[in-house]
Amino acid sequence: MLSKANSAFYIIPGIFVLVLPVLLAFFDPWRIEGFKIGLIIFGLGLIVVLLCIRDFSFFGKGTPAPWDPPKTLVRKGLYRYTRNPMYLGVLLIVIGICALLGSGLLLGYTILLTVGFHLQVIALEEPTLKKRFPDWTSYKENVP
Repeated sequence: MLSKANSAFYIIPGIFVLVLPVLLAFFDPWRIEGFKIGLIIFGLGLIVVLLCIRDFSFFGKGTPAPWDPPKTLVRKGLYRYTRNPMYLGVLLIVIGICALLGSGLLLGYTILLTVGFHLQVIALEEPTLKKRFPDWTSYKENVP
């Protein structure tokens, strides 16, 4: 069972990844008919996010939550191919919802979310990882 702290971690992003996008699409005055391919994109994003949570738990001995971060640098699973698969998964989920609901407003939200993720990684996450894990620099140089 999830602790209250971990539950809050999953609920708060859920608002920005599921609830807010659906609300934006619902109130989008420029919305068009959606595309069923959005279900596939959404599903792929969900699989990526779930695999990342598993990798954090199994390989990193922690969670994506800032108050229970991995004890070791996660270099396995999807993290062998990209340093930020969790963000890619989240963006796939939002893009899937955007396509499924045919929302141009949600497309704009996706662009803002992408920029926000990038700024967070550059300004907060990478400097923290460099301090916490001696092998971060090597990992960063070898994984895009």
